[in-house]
Amino acid sequence: MTISRPVHRLPDHSAFAGAQRFAPAAFAAVAVTFVRWRQMGPLPTGLDGGEWLAIGRGLAGGHHRVTDGAYAPLIPLSMHGLTLMMAPTTAVLIIALGTFAAFMLSLVGVSIRTCGPWITAGLVLAASNATSVSEPLAFGGYPQQFAFAAVLAGLYGFSSAILTGSRPAWAISAGGFALAALSHHIFFPLGVCAAVAASLIWCVQAGTLHRRRRAMIALGSLAPGVALAIPTLIAFRSAAYAPPLDAAPFTLAEAWRYSTREAILLWTASTLVAPFALWMTRKEPSPAWYLASGLLAASGAGFLLSAEPRMVSPLVLSVLLAVALVLAQCRDPATRAIFFRIAATGLLALVIWRGNGEAQAFFRFYRVLDRSTLLASRAIESANVQGAVAVRADSRGWPIGWWYEGLTTADVIVGSDPRWLGFPAERDAAATVSAIFDGTLTPSLLRNQAQATGISLLVCRKWDWIGWERWLAAPRPAVEVVFDDDVTLVLRVIDPEPPEIAGV
Repeated sequence: MTISRPVHRLPDHSAFAGAQRFAPAAFAAVAVTFVRWRQMGPLPTGLDGGEWLAIGRGLAGGHHRVTDGAYAPLIPLSMHGLTLMMAPTTAVLIIALGTFAAFMLSLVGVSIRTCGPWITAGLVLAASNATSVSEPLAFGGYPQQFAFAAVLAGLYGFSSAILTGSRPAWAISAGGFALAALSHHIFFPLGVCAAVAASLIWCVQAGTLHRRRRAMIALGSLAPGVALAIPTLIAFRSAAYAPPLDAAPFTLAEAWRYSTREAILLWTASTLVAPFALWMTRKEPSPAWYLASGLLAASGAGFLLSAEPRMVSPLVLSVLLAVALVLAQCRDPATRAIFFRIAATGLLALVIWRGNGEAQAFFRFYRVLDRSTLLASRAIESANVQGAVAVRADSRGWPIGWWYEGLTTADVIVGSDPRWLGFPAERDAAATVSAIFDGTLTPSLLRNQAQATGISLLVCRKWDWIGWERWLAAPRPAVEVVFDDDVTLVLRVIDPEPPEIAGV
């Protein structure tokens, strides 16, 4: 197998030729999006969708969360805008699938010129079926997914800018990083580190004054994104944000196995080979080459330092791009080159088959929102109480109250295992809910506790916690049933009856 110079395929710039060029990858992106939609079902999975609804409403000046924190605004505000035209759950579905499709289309844009239509289509299928990419879609990590798409676009523009000095490329870089800064507080810094790594590689290859000057000009395109990210980062600091990275503590090996479960050996081998693949294709590097190199360096270092599963998706993507670049530059008609491509096709089929199965399992695992939650939300709105609504965590300790925050305009106090919460105010609220639902309160104590915390309604999954039986069976209960469909229970805290007057 020999490596030759990259060839820009399909030089005909007619509309028909352009359509032919993008058709395979576009079809792959649409097909995977359709499959994920069917796997998700009519209601969005995960917990975060409800949170984005509530945050977006608050950012737009409407009713906000009881426990405000700090959040990158783009996705919550976009979701709120959609709710002005359609049902909230439909808006969440559109954002979920839209951000997933944006990631794939961004991948097409950064690879099509260098890798050609069919290798790009394979790249889209492999990346979209990686569990590190499909799991965020299942749990509601839409800001992360859109930020990843924006980082890819920004890095491609940045790489083009250092190669050509093009002003349009500089503008693409600035726009991509600006969108990333408005979308996610982790993926934007990761993208900046990748851009810096790419510029260092560019300068090291031939450290002339001309190269250094062009790298500095390209780095200037990061400035708008940095300026947009600063308010969010300051707000995170002011709110004493402590990312719950230890919610499911991993060693480095455990995090890698968790995030590459569909093909652990394949991803491990590919990651070890990726630096060599980039070295093989270094003589005539393209923007995609610098993108892959910078992203591999930044995400690889980030994963090694943090053992954070969120670092695996950009790492896997950079590995796939490295392999795709080798395939695109392979022009040797010899038998070994043919076998190389056949082997790559077989491994792609393995990733699609196993990855699609893991995606289906993720959607089942993260399915929280159901018809009962929707009906209970309507009952809460109809109750029109003055006080707050305390929502108990589900049997897994998950903050299902986030959906009630998004679907109602009530003041919702969310119960949760503290491991899933990043802000002190959220953990304090969860402690308040835990004290209400501790199972030992008499009607009198329950009423006093509710009045002291301003709580009027109590919500729980009926068979996750049956302490309500004791409350309702008391001679003079402190609560009455507002809603009960044998799945979700909504209880109202009632005032004590006045004492009877003797002789009347």
